[in-house]
Amino acid sequence: MAQQVILIDGDCSFCNHSARFVIARDAAARFAFASLQSEVGRTLLKKHGVAIDPEAPSTMVLIAGEKVYTKSSAALRVAAQLGFPWQLAAAGLILPKLLRDKAYDFVARRRHRLVKGECPLPSPEERSRFLDVTP
Repeated sequence: MAQQVILIDGDCSFCNHSARFVIARDAAARFAFASLQSEVGRTLLKKHGVAIDPEAPSTMVLIAGEKVYTKSSAALRVAAQLGFPWQLAAAGLILPKLLRDKAYDFVARRRHRLVKGECPLPSPEERSRFLDVTP
């Protein structure tokens, strides 16, 4: 398993596209992915004591070692590891979490409208980065 795991809404096209965006920019393969709704996702949520309903997810989750980040903290920490110019997003961490999370929630509530359509099957390389997809 990769050192860091990103849990996403497996039923969301926006989340699927976001995962592909990260994979395309994560040459070091720091991140692995799993659906919040999958057995792997549910197990990781329980193991780390994260109280999110996997059937109605409203946030992505970043598990980095024993640390868990959600909402804007997760998104900004992921972006910070993707190299220039995406790493500049880490500057957003200086903003108050309440303000950052309000902006995150604004996008999260609209995510199903932002990207529509079916999610294409992952390529063999992408598939290897998903913990809950069999080869």
